[in-house]
Amino acid sequence: MNPNLLLSAKAGVQHIIHDDSALPKALRSSDTSPYAEGSLTWNYTPGSSLVAGVRHQHQASDITGLAATPNLDAEATTLYTTLSHKLGDWTGTLTAHYINSEYTGGGAGFKGKADDIYGVGLNISYQVNQYLAAEIGYNYDKLTSELDVGPTTAFSRGYDRNRVYLGVRASY
Repeated sequence: MNPNLLLSAKAGVQHIIHDDSALPKALRSSDTSPYAEGSLTWNYTPGSSLVAGVRHQHQASDITGLAATPNLDAEATTLYTTLSHKLGDWTGTLTAHYINSEYTGGGAGFKGKADDIYGVGLNISYQVNQYLAAEIGYNYDKLTSELDVGPTTAFSRGYDRNRVYLGVRASY
């Protein structure tokens, strides 16, 4: 759009084939779904930017459900934003995202149900030299699920997760 404002758009089709030999032959299948992503990046000063975007895609599921009618995947829509600000050798990054995943299989107990994931993160890095940086950060994630049936049952999918990290990043 201009040197400081970038617009990116991608669109296509995803074709997923579930042909795992561990699945009963009757459950081996394929599915086609849309893929789309759009983002806007504003480079407001050298080394500093604000990015906002949305993505819709088919993704593998981490929960399968009953063996007779397993859930193999979900359609997910992600909203995300990243603010990165550079000040000398220091860079601070703030991220946020929201993901809504709707299950596409798994019988009546799963099909059409959704998970919502919310996340925020803060990262501070110091560029030691051209190849080496030190980092410290914190991420918080929260998952809520329509599959949760209450705190007294054996199955509860929701969680809150806090992650703190300290590290060194080497780039060549």
